[in-house]
Amino acid sequence: MTRESILFNVRYSFHIEMMQATFYNRLDKLLTFVQIVLGSALFASYGSAPLFGGIIAVISVASFIWQPGKAAMMCETQSRKMKELINKPSGFSDEELHSAYLRAEESDNHTLGLLRDAAHKRALIASGCSAEAKALSLSFPEKIAAWFAGDLPKDG
Repeated sequence: MTRESILFNVRYSFHIEMMQATFYNRLDKLLTFVQIVLGSALFASYGSAPLFGGIIAVISVASFIWQPGKAAMMCETQSRKMKELINKPSGFSDEELHSAYLRAEESDNHTLGLLRDAAHKRALIASGCSAEAKALSLSFPEKIAAWFAGDLPKDG
């Protein structure tokens, strides 16, 4: 593996982890907000109590099972490891950088498929490969997910 490809992989890992951290953090806050709003509507006897109660139950179960707040924290921790590698590459030999990347990569989180191409595009832009980044187009669902994750790379 060349030094450039290692640095690209580090940048990609950094961007995917940051996007996922933002995505999960926003999802956690959105679910909590919806629970509070619907709970308030139940308390105020506004609308259909069984419907709102059912939605609150589903959101509560989803939050408990998927734990987006915890996932956000894990992704943020991993992104810090990668950011450290981005900021220190000049002090590492190619072998040291590669082994440090492999150690850091061991604790990578599962990635959301909708964010992979957006993170790849952002890593290309950060690496100075604007022409390659322009050639990579995102589907509409990928654009929505990237926007929600706080990093929708522009084409131009």
